[in-house]
Amino acid sequence: MKDRKALEGVAWVVRNRVESPLFPNTYEGVIFQRTPSKQFVSVGGNLWETAKNPALLRGPDAAAYARALTVAEGVYSGAIPDPTNGALYFHSGEPTSWFQRAVRAGSIRQTILEPIGPFTFYK
Repeated sequence: MKDRKALEGVAWVVRNRVESPLFPNTYEGVIFQRTPSKQFVSVGGNLWETAKNPALLRGPDAAAYARALTVAEGVYSGAIPDPTNGALYFHSGEPTSWFQRAVRAGSIRQTILEPIGPFTFYK
């Protein structure tokens, strides 16, 4: 993810979920939550598995890895402000039928009017 603000937004969704009574109260619990469906589709995918590789600290992806680590630490500590206005959900591209139904029903709403990178954020 090249857009740092988008990376910050996704990280803040994880933090906001940890702090919400609607979700597990740990980072691990939120990231690996599988109900009602897999919450973060990239978890367990190729990029996720590649990120476990210590060679990233010195390989061609070292800058991206360092940027992701800096964002994670900044969001965790609160040094990076929440650009999502408290979002608990996000999507990129065309929203799923779940998002469309939830927006129509008023159970979720966009937290900011403009997307951040490819992501639209909801609360």
